[in-house]
Amino acid sequence: MAGESFPAVDLEPPEETITRNLVVLLLDARASMREVDSDSSGRKHSTTKEAALRAALDVFLGVEVHDEAKLEANGELAILSFGNNMVTPLALGTPVAKGSPFHFIRYVHSAPHFRSNGNTPMGAAIKQALQVVNDRKDSLAASGITHEFRPNIFLLTDGKPNDPPGVLDRAVEELHAFHVPVFQKVPRPSFPGMQTLRDLLAPKYSGAMSLKESDIADASFIDELERNGFIDRLYAG
Repeated sequence: MAGESFPAVDLEPPEETITRNLVVLLLDARASMREVDSDSSGRKHSTTKEAALRAALDVFLGVEVHDEAKLEANGELAILSFGNNMVTPLALGTPVAKGSPFHFIRYVHSAPHFRSNGNTPMGAAIKQALQVVNDRKDSLAASGITHEFRPNIFLLTDGKPNDPPGVLDRAVEELHAFHVPVFQKVPRPSFPGMQTLRDLLAPKYSGAMSLKESDIADASFIDELERNGFIDRLYAG
């Protein structure tokens, strides 16, 4: 989705679009985020991790996310903070619907307020992110609106979780199940995709159209993994 951006005057209001793109940010808001950060050599920075995160979010929400054409056109964003045994949806202005944690990206331009405190319920945060995405997909479907690309969930954290036993494991299993439909069991090269690649390269590289699929990708390694039963054993767990 990276690349060109649309001038706002050329876009229909996001409320009127018939497809949407969903993004969720999970922000670590545990007490350690109030500590001064350090680099890989151990040298202390001049700001806290929380301040650095706020500054990065201001740049991302103020500029960078609006350079993504699809997100500027029809993107919806939810930001959840997790800390102090709670997962909290953050206010970004007027939500897309009453009670929804999602907001139209086009109208979001600065980082929301959040306060770091307590522990790191990371597993609970992942579970809630999946829940809000599924709830929003159901709501969009009921209105005849589809999601254009697979929803994106980003986890921003400085450390390890301390959920009750089993919570993070179950959240990871749910996250895996959420993504499994995206991936092929046997990850073979996409030959139609290669044709598209040839078409894109041809105007600049005259020899691109003479390339065969075997010149671009070699599937023999995958063939051997499938033939010797490795992939079946992998999925058998």
